[in-house]
Amino acid sequence: MTFDIGDKTINENLVKNIKKIFSSSNINFLIGSGCSRPALQPLGDVEANIQALFEAGNDTEAREELAKFAYPIIENSSILTSKTAFLSADDFITIDNYSTFLRSISDILQHRSSGILTKRANIFTTNYDLYIEKASEYLSPSTCFNDGFSRNSSVFMRYKYSPNTFFHSVYNNGNLYNYQVQLPYINLIKIHGSSNWIVENGEIYQSTEYFDSAKNAYKTSQYDDFLKYIPFVLPTKDKFSETTLKQIYYDLLRIYSNELDKENTILIAIGFSFADEHILELTKRALRNPTLKLIVFCYDEDGKDKLEEIFKQFQNVNLVYSSTTSLDFSFVNKLLYSLTEVFDNE
Repeated sequence: MTFDIGDKTINENLVKNIKKIFSSSNINFLIGSGCSRPALQPLGDVEANIQALFEAGNDTEAREELAKFAYPIIENSSILTSKTAFLSADDFITIDNYSTFLRSISDILQHRSSGILTKRANIFTTNYDLYIEKASEYLSPSTCFNDGFSRNSSVFMRYKYSPNTFFHSVYNNGNLYNYQVQLPYINLIKIHGSSNWIVENGEIYQSTEYFDSAKNAYKTSQYDDFLKYIPFVLPTKDKFSETTLKQIYYDLLRIYSNELDKENTILIAIGFSFADEHILELTKRALRNPTLKLIVFCYDEDGKDKLEEIFKQFQNVNLVYSSTTSLDFSFVNKLLYSLTEVFDNE
């Protein structure tokens, strides 16, 4: 089913329908590079162009293009994690969009009163950048934001990636009375890896230590050396240079698949084109579950047309678009904020 919202006016019926779904569903989001606008531009045809170079036997040129693709992400992440660097206006807009997004999810989870459904939401993303992590710094301390790293005490301050943390729940216990209150718990599951990951001895750790070495290798045109530092899945058909990354990639895809197989589940896709073959196939397979509802916010009519063709055989997919303008991340945030207002007024 396709919804044209015209001039981006928040439709009251749309809000009420999504609110009803949220109240009784397991909540999942799938966000893509479109959500990191305007700070970073979407992937576009990069994967196809690089793959064409490899297939033509132009390996050196292909690896140089891979390095050119990855370098801005490393440079941008280096700025975001620096205590002295100045952020641009586009950086602040992007951080604010993610911050609004996370606060709205937290508010929606806070209002869940069902004892059956947990106050947990999953954000699956193929993005490598650190904008959502930066935005999480502005969340209320009463909301748990989990990026998959187990932050046990360590004198070395090295945090190991532990996907089992995605299944945790956190409760607040009363000091005087015997009661428990479940806290909102937001999982960030970066399927393609992240710029602040590092692979060592078959494990993934959170680290920004390699940024300077990677940038130096790139600036001296040592592209092969530069690519050895990259801790995320590169946009090629042969995506993996690290066995550890490959294992984590398939582990996270399994979590994605299992979450969508749960009864009464909603998946909201934002800024995502479904160009990734693995994610698309897993999503199509999951849509055989009649209690799964997929809502895709299409950036423009061209995107809507492509997705209509992709999902034409499924009745449990809703595409939201505008025939008069583009639907950006800020529109979805307005919709989510409208949901929180509906909850607050009940």
